[in-house]
Parts: sequence; structure tokens; C-alpha cells
Amino acid sequence: MTPTAKRPSLGRGLSALLPDTTKTSPQKTTSKQPPSKHHPQSVLIEEIHTNAEQPRQHFDDDKTDELAASIRTYGIIQPLIVSPRSQGGYHLIAGERRWRAATAAGLKNVPVVIRELSETDRFEQALIENIQRENLNPIEEATSYHRLTSADFNYTPEQIAQRVGKDRTTVANMLRLLHLPVDVQHMLKEGLISTGHARALLSLDTAATMVETARNIVKKGLSVRATEALTKPKTPRKEPVKSVSLSSLEDKLTKTLGSTTTIKEQGSGGIITVHYKSLDDLDRLLEKLL
Repeated sequence: MTPTAKRPSLGRGLSALLPDTTKTSPQKTTSKQPPSKHHPQSVLIEEIHTNAEQPRQHFDDDKTDELAASIRTYGIIQPLIVSPRSQGGYHLIAGERRWRAATAAGLKNVPVVIRELSETDRFEQALIENIQRENLNPIEEATSYHRLTSADFNYTPEQIAQRVGKDRTTVANMLRLLHLPVDVQHMLKEGLISTGHARALLSLDTAATMVETARNIVKKGLSVRATEALTKPKTPRKEPVKSVSLSSLEDKLTKTLGSTTTIKEQGSGGIITVHYKSLDDLDRLLEKLL
């Protein structure tokens, strides 16, 4: 799906999605009238179906039990966000931990706010809700960003950054975490290492070295700074001396494109790199090249 100008920005926050609501008693029964799409209503908990593509995959059982105990006493203070299902009932958009805790607490009904959303909108809403609440671990967040770059959404890192209210560089760095070996990703999900540790590990050459170093970080309790020093190349890599003709070609391309251009030979082929200073500069280059 290609985003259009009509799509509302998700960066606006949950205040735009959730109206003010008062505490809901656990004993509240279902109204016989159809739920309103503008105000919180009580619906049967069995009518709510969890989102199979929920960005958040890990739920702490102890914290869920604590929330369930609170719900038994005070009820659910903040309603869940749901969307109607074509086959009946509702898709759960936001509030799966509350839904799990309410189920554990034995509630029959839960307060909801209904939103008419497409499949792609449901994923976006669930993603932004979790990110704003800091409920996602780094790998869950990176996986969600990666999903938004897929053919279903076709978002660029810049568009993702706009929707989640983060810097483009932050989004790009999160996406890079998916290049880590599975074992290292697991350590990151469990909080054994931080994203700072993970970024330093990405500078290593092989997956095996990354895993071994990550285990040493956990075993020795190394800081991010110590990890950066440990993973820094011991000797600077020497670039091969470029021929006069290649350097001359780089100069010509730089003048023609108006941007620094470098050429790197690799066997019988090579790589041409064109640098740009801003998104406006990139647009200028694309117009010239395309």
C-alpha cells in the first residue's frame, strides 16, 4: 500500500485516539444497544480477537498478574481500542496486556473505543501505541519497522520516522539490528545487552564473532564504551591507491553531478557512491539522474 496525503499522521499521539474516560467497574454488564463509535462502550471480552500481527510479542507474566489484581479491585481505567471484524466481533488494536489481564481477572466485559480501520491502519495503530508506551523491545520495534517497509506498506525510513515521531537515523539504526545473529537478537530482547552494545557488535566481521563477543559482554558486564573499544578494528584498513585515471573520473562525476562521487574497484567491477547532504539535495540528484 502506498501512503497518501489523506492518511492521518500517527505522530499525533494517543490523546488523539483515546477520549477522556472514567473508571469502568469490573461488574459492568453489556449494553443491549450497539456500541457507539465515538464513546467508550462495554462489550463482551469473548467478542475481542487479538491481533495476529501485534508488534509486541513478549508479555511479562508477572506484570500481567499484577495488572489483573489491580483490575479486580479498580476495573479497567483506560479502554481498549478495537476495530469491527467482517465476520463478527472486534479486532484488538491497542491494549492487549489489559485484555490479557482482564481475562485473567475473570471479567466478562471490557470498555472499548471502536475505530473503523483497514488492515494496514490496524498495524500502524498497534505499532504507534506500543512505541509511545515504550512497550516494545528493540527487536520487536525493528521488526515492526521492517514490516512497514514491505510491499504491504512500502514506507521509506523517512516516512516511518514521521509516523512514529522519531528521527530517521534512529529508525535506520533500529532496522540494522535485524542483521544481528539470532542468538544476539535474543540477548537484546531479554535485556541482557543494550542497543548501544548491539550497534557496536554490528561492526564485527562475522556472526560467530558477534555471538562470542556478546556472551563476553554479558559475562563480564561490559559497558557500551568498553564494548566499542573491544570491537574497534585494531589497525585501520588501508584503501588501495587509486589510479590517476580513476581519480580523474571521480572528479568529472563530482563536477557533473554537483555532489562528491567516489569509485571503488572490486575485481572486474566496482561501486560508484554519490553523496548527498540533505533530502532536498537527494531530490536534486534524482532529477538529474532520472
